Amino acid sequence: MFTVKIKNDGTLDWFKARLVARGFSQLYGVDYFETFAPTVRMDTLRIFLAIAAMKDLELIHMDVKNAFTESPLKEKIYLKPPKGVQVTSGYALRVLRSLYGLKQAARDWNLLCRDQLRTMGFKQSLSDPCLFIHSVRNIQLLIYVDDLLCATDDKASSDWVYSELSKRFTIKNLGPVSKLLGIRITRNRRTRELWLDQEQYLVQVLKKFGMETAKYKKRGTPMRDYEKLRPRQLYEERHDVNEYQQVVGSLMYAMVHTRPDLAFALGKLSQYMQDPSESHWTYLKALLRYVRSSVGLQLRFGPRTNSTESSYDRTKSKLTVYTDADWAGQKSDRKSTSGGVAILYSGPIY
Repeated sequence: MFTVKIKNDGTLDWFKARLVARGFSQLYGVDYFETFAPTVRMDTLRIFLAIAAMKDLELIHMDVKNAFTESPLKEKIYLKPPKGVQVTSGYALRVLRSLYGLKQAARDWNLLCRDQLRTMGFKQSLSDPCLFIHSVRNIQLLIYVDDLLCATDDKASSDWVYSELSKRFTIKNLGPVSKLLGIRITRNRRTRELWLDQEQYLVQVLKKFGMETAKYKKRGTPMRDYEKLRPRQLYEERHDVNEYQQVVGSLMYAMVHTRPDLAFALGKLSQYMQDPSESHWTYLKALLRYVRSSVGLQLRFGPRTNSTESSYDRTKSKLTVYTDADWAGQKSDRKSTSGGVAILYSGPIY
């Protein structure tokens, strides 16, 4: 598999190549058994970052190189030699480590990483299995596959985590976090502010669907007249299902991470993914125009005013939840739509 890695500014970082197993040919009960491995919830990540900004914690990003291959493989699996690898006739390659692509690879790595952290004194959170806490050293560690985000009071504690993990894994210290899971993270530690955005990803989405040069007018809401939406009628022209689903799916990725303002519109438009009409496509293109007009929009965590650290008010860190619902807003079946948002440190976390 070949991948091109891009920096935050959009320039080329490096070319990546990786040998990947053909996991789709595995047989359950023979080549693999359990496969589940948890991944961090996005609301956990936002809470983690909000608290780090609020308490002015060190945020250090670490990456385990070839993480899956660190865990021994329990099952007997053989590979056909790839091109360029010379193997004696009549012999095959046996896999000793969990290669990328194997169905059990993510689970094997997750269990190995969890056991290693436990030996270091970390305790696994009951609310999210990807959050680990070291109560003695006051360290919070968030894990997303091979990416580790470490929040500490001082740099010495994060150096200790890196040193201990380096004894077991090949790990790289990337320093203060600036990009995680495709999310750009910007901080101003003097004012205790932190911003999240996916501008680079959204620009790529707009280019993919030919909307990077589309005309638009700035407006305050992603969708208008949503109450007029209804299932496609027999006399209405049907739009290409694949294109419609690809646009909705691409925008949902950003919605889950950093763009909650798209949630309501995508929730409405996704109801018609199986049989979209041209009118549904018109609404979706209008949403893409809104995205283009707000492509630089950011989630902000910080004080409600530009107060300095000395005048920091901890009462502003209270959790606030807003909920709302329309009454029988769906014209076709009279169903209601409800929604809500949770605010922590002046930023949405859920």
